[in-house]
Amino acid sequence: MRRKMIVTLAACGLLTTGLLTGCGREAAAPSEPPREVIEGSDASGSSAQTEEEENTDVAGADSAESSQNDMPGMTMQFGYDGPIYTVELEDNDTAATLADFAVRGEYNLPIYTYENYENEDVLQFYDIPSRYEIPDDPQHYTEEKAGELYYSYPNRVILFYQDAQIEGDYTKIGTLTTTEGLVDAVRDNEPLEYWDCLVIPVRVIE
Repeated sequence: MRRKMIVTLAACGLLTTGLLTGCGREAAAPSEPPREVIEGSDASGSSAQTEEEENTDVAGADSAESSQNDMPGMTMQFGYDGPIYTVELEDNDTAATLADFAVRGEYNLPIYTYENYENEDVLQFYDIPSRYEIPDDPQHYTEEKAGELYYSYPNRVILFYQDAQIEGDYTKIGTLTTTEGLVDAVRDNEPLEYWDCLVIPVRVIE
């Protein structure tokens, strides 16, 4: 993938103890930013099991549930006044590492060049400083769905906000629980006054 858009997080020193801020200045977030989280519907189903099947599966089910519960929830917001989307993280080392960074405080990911880059009509991406080691286990993808988040070596997070057919080796790290209004949320995000950059606040839900 041609990488024309450079998100200079490292240059701004965003990842600090307890807080990630943008543009080399202290983030001036509103005292009470909107907290209406856009939740997705629960698509889980259930099926009948015999008592014997339940007894056989209970150990494995408890283990899987425990593992899934270890992963925190996460939200992404498109600007301090934009809508907030819940992210369901994948249960892998890549997602866990990124969540560990975020749980120390708050990510405020600035995007400086946010127009006229390759595939801007379907994706947006954010870079993490190279000094942070992020494990990955890439798979080869040729098709992506709106709302999916991927890690792309080195230290890049990609959000597909529309369905796409882009070939690449990525590690999937999460999926937005809904894509309602996502295209507008991405495109309507305005640059911050005096900063001249877009901001994507990312928070971990404990």
